[in-house]
Amino acid sequence: MATGEHVWQVANGHGPRDHPALEGLGLGRLGRGLPGGESFPLLTKTLLFTTTDARGTEPPMMFAYDKATGDLVWELELPTGVHANPMTYMHEGRQYVAVSVGGGGGPEGIVALALESDR
Repeated sequence: MATGEHVWQVANGHGPRDHPALEGLGLGRLGRGLPGGESFPLLTKTLLFTTTDARGTEPPMMFAYDKATGDLVWELELPTGVHANPMTYMHEGRQYVAVSVGGGGGPEGIVALALESDR
C-alpha cells in the first residue's frame, strides 16, 4: 500500500453470461458486485474473501482468492443474498469464516465455513 502499485486484480464473479451480445465470445470472468458496487471483502492471513449478490440468472456467491497471487481458490453459491461483510473467528484452534445472508424474500441465517488449517 505504501507504493500504490497493484500486485494483482481480478474480476469478482462470473459476470453477465446470459446476455445475447456475449454469446459465443468465450470470455473469462467478467465480474459483478452487489447493488451500489459493494463486494463485502474479508482479508485473512493468506486469503481474500469477497461476495456477490444475485443478478439476472446468477446466484449470490462467495469467493476466496489467494492473497499473494489473486488466483481463485474456492467459490460457493450462497442460499440467498448477503447482508454484510464476512467475519472470521477462531474456535478450539480452528479458523472459521461466516457471512450473514437473507432478506429480499429469502431465508435469513448465517453461513459458517471452516478453513483448512494452513489458511
